[in-house]
Amino acid sequence: DPDGKVVTSGVSVVWTDDAHDRFTRNTANAVEATIRVTAAAAAPLKLGVYTLELRTAGRTATQEFTVAGEADSITLSEPTGKLRVDSIISFTATLRDAEGNPVPDGTPVAWAERSTSQSAVLVRLAANPVTTDGAASATFLAVGAGTTVVSAESGGVREVALLSSAPAPPAGAADGREPQLRESLSNQGAPGLAAWLSKAETSASALLNALNGIASIRLWASDRWLRYSADAGSINFAIPPGAILWLSR
Repeated sequence: DPDGKVVTSGVSVVWTDDAHDRFTRNTANAVEATIRVTAAAAAPLKLGVYTLELRTAGRTATQEFTVAGEADSITLSEPTGKLRVDSIISFTATLRDAEGNPVPDGTPVAWAERSTSQSAVLVRLAANPVTTDGAASATFLAVGAGTTVVSAESGGVREVALLSSAPAPPAGAADGREPQLRESLSNQGAPGLAAWLSKAETSASALLNALNGIASIRLWASDRWLRYSADAGSINFAIPPGAILWLSR
């Protein structure tokens, strides 16, 4: 075990093959063994690095393996990407157990983001719900200026990062003219994901009229998409500052 003592309980080493049930050989004709954990939840194995020693036919070989536990600490990386509206920002959470070892693959990680203002600042694009090699990552789109708390949590352990995004310079600001409706979008009215950058509220109908080649606008309303198009019966809706939109042809 990690203390150098011979393990007498908690694991068993099984040597098997189809013919003799004693050992198996891989393509390199080397003896293989399988470790089975038999420790109960009430008496788990000590965390740390173990050494398996195999002796057969006068030869000895050793192999180390790590017994890792649930998360005892989480470290969030510095965000990658520019902290500006319409930029993509990524975080990596590194989870370690009480002994400092990376947690086992598949350890659940819950990601969350919460704006300190009424409008959204970050929208989650993708996130790993479980770890690989002791880490998980998440990617966000900055849709508004302001401050957001990003957190990663596992097994009651939580780490947070405070992130502030700056507003994108409005189109036309350099020459002093008022930005047009389509220029208040993060993608200038192209199909796909967009953010409403203006500080003033607008409507789906007004924005659709200003966009050439766009047939419908969808607004992310906390838990669902609202849709507006030029079709009869389509219901108009307000688009607040910082709203996340989807534009389609």
